[in-house]
Amino acid sequence: MSELWGVTLRGVARPKQQHYVTKAYLEGFLSPSEQLLVCYGRGKGPFRSSPAELACQRNYYALKKDDGTWDDSIETLIGQTVESPGLPVIQKLASGNTRLSWQDRNRISLLIAFQEMRTPSARERTRAFSKVLHDRVAHDIKAANPLQDSIQIVGESGKASTASLDEMTEVLDEICDDHSMEIHRMLMGTALKLSDLLRYMKFTVHYPTGNEEFVTTDTPVIRVFHNPAPLGTGVNRSDVEIRFPLSRKAFLTLTHDARLMELLGRTSGAKRSRLLRALPEIRIRPHRRF
Repeated sequence: MSELWGVTLRGVARPKQQHYVTKAYLEGFLSPSEQLLVCYGRGKGPFRSSPAELACQRNYYALKKDDGTWDDSIETLIGQTVESPGLPVIQKLASGNTRLSWQDRNRISLLIAFQEMRTPSARERTRAFSKVLHDRVAHDIKAANPLQDSIQIVGESGKASTASLDEMTEVLDEICDDHSMEIHRMLMGTALKLSDLLRYMKFTVHYPTGNEEFVTTDTPVIRVFHNPAPLGTGVNRSDVEIRFPLSRKAFLTLTHDARLMELLGRTSGAKRSRLLRALPEIRIRPHRRF
């Protein structure tokens, strides 16, 4: 039994192949009576595979303990707190029912945020950014004072602490280790903050006409920016559109609610609280090519 982020977990049968795109989500793209998906791999032609065999890696979430055994509490935690609550909301929208409660919105927002942050590509981006930041800080410190071997870091609480350059390098090494806690802590922490933004965004569900069907990928959550200016890739950009296929018959897009943002900017106190509590409508659109 272990404890992670305040949740106590009891041991279960060990999952060695761990999905970064949920098997139950992928099953939503199976055609009726089919058990295999038609897939296209990078650099190779089409092939067929079952959802159980796709978008997974051995020990993907497992933490290596000092005694050489594996701790699977992260895999279990994501299953219990993200996938199990969120997948029914996906299925609800995919079936055509767009009447979501705040609880539903919170659950699917958390699932989308975690899905964006849990893929191998998200890990690699985080590591690349961390290395660039580490190298830049180390370079600037040594350029200013070759004898300096530590810096003061001020946290969100305003409290300052001292970190040596060696400690910074150790943290970077941990981030580069798939089986240490640090990479999971960074990505999952980001997902929790991201979900708080997504739940207030404008949801639009697209349903295909005729025999059209949607497809998905091993990185199913993507961000599209409609302004070509190089303004970064943050979700705070006003032109961001987050796209997430729900199933072969439904597709969800999230955009900023410009009207809500305008009203929030002009109000405060109780009126602002009422605006944030008001349950946003979900738009329904027949599919057209993006």
